[in-house]
Amino acid sequence: MECPTCGGGTRVVDSRATEDGAIRRRRECSRCEHRFTTYERLAELEPTVVKRDGRREPFQLEKLLTGIRIAFIKRPVPQSDLEGVAEAVRLRAVHQSRGEISSSEIGDWILEGIRRLDPVAAFRFASVLRRPDDIEGLQRELAAIRDAPASAPGEPSSQPALPLEGTNRSTNQTAQPPSASD
Repeated sequence: MECPTCGGGTRVVDSRATEDGAIRRRRECSRCEHRFTTYERLAELEPTVVKRDGRREPFQLEKLLTGIRIAFIKRPVPQSDLEGVAEAVRLRAVHQSRGEISSSEIGDWILEGIRRLDPVAAFRFASVLRRPDDIEGLQRELAAIRDAPASAPGEPSSQPALPLEGTNRSTNQTAQPPSASD
C-alpha cells in the first residue's frame, strides 16, 4: 500500500480485528514515517432495489437512513437507534441471497424496526410508504400501527430480527398533569 502523504511504500505496524468483523491495520511509511490506519472489510454484494415503477437501482444505505431520519424529525430517539435500524435492514437485504429486492419489502422491514422505537414515527413512515388515497386509508394505517404488537426481544420471527439497542418506546404512557401541590 502507498503512503497517502508521499506515495512511498508502507509496512504494517499492528493488526487487530474489530467488533464489526473488519481488520484494523496501523501502517507506517518507510520514506516519511507517516502513520495511518486502514480497515479491511469483506466486500458484500449489495442487492439491486426494484422500485414501484420497475426501475432498478443499487441499494443505498444513506438513502434509506434519510427516509428514517425524516420520520423521526422532532422525536426523542437517539441517532444511534436510527442507524441501527438502517444497518439491520441493510444486513437483512444482503443476507436474502437474492440479487434483487423490492423497495416495498425494504420499506416493510424499516417499518418493523421503526415501530419498535416510536409509534408516531412509524405512522409517519407508513403514511409515505403505503401512500393512502384518503382519510380512511390514513386511519387504517394508524390502526395498524396502534394494534401491531411490538415484538419482544428474543421472540421468534420468520425473518432475522432487526437488532435494536435501547428500550422499547412503543408503550402508551401518558404524562400526568402537574398537581396543585407542585
